[in-house]
Amino acid sequence: MVDILGAAAADGMNTELSSADPNLVNNSALLATILSASNDCIKILDLDGNLLFMSEGGKRVMEVDDFDRLKNCPWPDFWQDEGHAVAKDAVLKARDGQRARFLGKAATARGDQKFWDVQVLPIMGEDGRPGHLLSISRDISDVKLADATVERLVREAQTASAVEVENLRQLFKNAPSFMCVLRGPDHTFEMTNEAYLEVVGRRDIIGKSARSAFPEWSHQGFHDLLDDVFASGRPYTGRNVPFLFQPEDGGDPQTSYLNFVYQPILGASGEVSGIFIEGSDVTEQIRAETARVERELELRESEAKFRAIADTMPQMVWSTRPDGHHDYYNARWYAFTGVPAGTTDGEGWNGLFHPDDQEAAWERWRHSLATGDTYEIEYRLRHHTGLYRWTLGRALPIRDDAGQITRWFGTCTDIHDSKEQAEYTTLLSHELSHRIKNIFAIIHSLIGLSARRAPESKKFAMDLQERLSALGRAHDFARPHSEISMPVAGETTLHAILREILRPYPAMDEGRLVVTGDDIAIDDRSATPLALIFHELATNASKYGALSSADGLVTISSQSDAGRLSITWVETGGPPVEGIPERTGFGTRLSGVSVENHLAGKITRHWLATGLVVEMTCPETSLRRA
Repeated sequence: MVDILGAAAADGMNTELSSADPNLVNNSALLATILSASNDCIKILDLDGNLLFMSEGGKRVMEVDDFDRLKNCPWPDFWQDEGHAVAKDAVLKARDGQRARFLGKAATARGDQKFWDVQVLPIMGEDGRPGHLLSISRDISDVKLADATVERLVREAQTASAVEVENLRQLFKNAPSFMCVLRGPDHTFEMTNEAYLEVVGRRDIIGKSARSAFPEWSHQGFHDLLDDVFASGRPYTGRNVPFLFQPEDGGDPQTSYLNFVYQPILGASGEVSGIFIEGSDVTEQIRAETARVERELELRESEAKFRAIADTMPQMVWSTRPDGHHDYYNARWYAFTGVPAGTTDGEGWNGLFHPDDQEAAWERWRHSLATGDTYEIEYRLRHHTGLYRWTLGRALPIRDDAGQITRWFGTCTDIHDSKEQAEYTTLLSHELSHRIKNIFAIIHSLIGLSARRAPESKKFAMDLQERLSALGRAHDFARPHSEISMPVAGETTLHAILREILRPYPAMDEGRLVVTGDDIAIDDRSATPLALIFHELATNASKYGALSSADGLVTISSQSDAGRLSITWVETGGPPVEGIPERTGFGTRLSGVSVENHLAGKITRHWLATGLVVEMTCPETSLRRA
């Protein structure tokens, strides 16, 4: 393993394994388990490319029942069409101490045709020269199928009818949550739906700036929030925010409470062109919650008064002794569940929960009883009709002067309807994201068509398509996803998105664009700025820097330390650098804005004679949500 990883990497891995359990270091059972569990086909070849070993996981994915029949066979012969020559070339490169990678088609032992992502690496002997070769093949047949599906969807989008566009417009117009689109730095109203007009009093606002349409927003800070979102490109989320507006008929000012999101709309080159606003009016919920809290404070004065008022509340109210024994439910509980009074005392309440939710509810309740922490959980509660409805359960402890818990008071709130509305909103988000990807593809195709008609703009068109592709790949990380549409399995990582963004550059496959160091989890918060930064650096390196030379090399190294991430971009082997450029391009300025405003970090460039060195630092909290 040291010969494959290198001494430093192997030492680091052994140190981490030793800190977990010293018995894991040099543990053959661990290696066997890893090789068996991996779905990658891991093979060892001799220097002539003959097959010597295949992992258990590899036999499984290759459907090999009898490895002896394949042992010592020339490994390149398994690859079809031009893949045979590519595989032979990969063996030669690995034998010379280089890494090789290619995509190819090969059949399993049972004849199933599959596509593979293949790497071939040298295994160094004690003399420092390759002694064997390591081949790792990953089944990417599903990715190929997904690519075909994407191409089909693009074709469908290009032929979409006006009816489909109108359907989307109607979906926006009639959505239960309020929505609007603002354009430009003046935040001019371009589009609103019915729900938004209901919230703001049905004013004639299309074509007007936010300041002219709603001057009363100034002292409430909404105009400043819009300015900040437009300038920084960072979304803003407001929860239970009071909103005061003046009716146009001159009536008294009215106050509502809103949950909303200001989401920046990015143009093709990454600049903010507008703001999408989406939210819901939670005035009634706030008023109801305020009233509930006020009622609960009054209920402490008298047990009799508590019972009288609790029975009039729309929520289900319950109370327990300090040990968690339920001894009180209000009338709403019995009306909702339909069970006889007293039958859910003690532990009988759990039987009304959906079978799949009972254990989780018990575990959370036991935790609250043991720690005194607030009890809060969503579960499905059986209605008197026999149907299960989603319910939010909450409980707080009441303590005496000594801090001891004397009782627990809790509520059950029917959230079934709001949960269905949330699912509808999620569906709308996925539909809008799907349309955005289609628009990316259509614009990409239109640029290509235009370039063919005007050959003199071909270079500009190619640059524009590359930027658009980078945005599209970043959108794949940043857009809402279902479990099926996730671009990668599990968490998205820094190295994963870097390799995805840099994959179109030939230097990546040639081993001249290397990503090393600490890999940390990221999410949609940082995907887009990272994509723009490193696409810009790679593009400039290909035109003017290390990647413009056949022997040039770019190394991207990352280091995580005390909650901060440092990324260093180092170019070597390219044309000599004569000094700091006299002019700063738009891409360089965009990179600075992305790091400083979006990631709360710092970026520094060093124009060394041997090549450009870029150092970037930012807090890791800027890379993913809490």
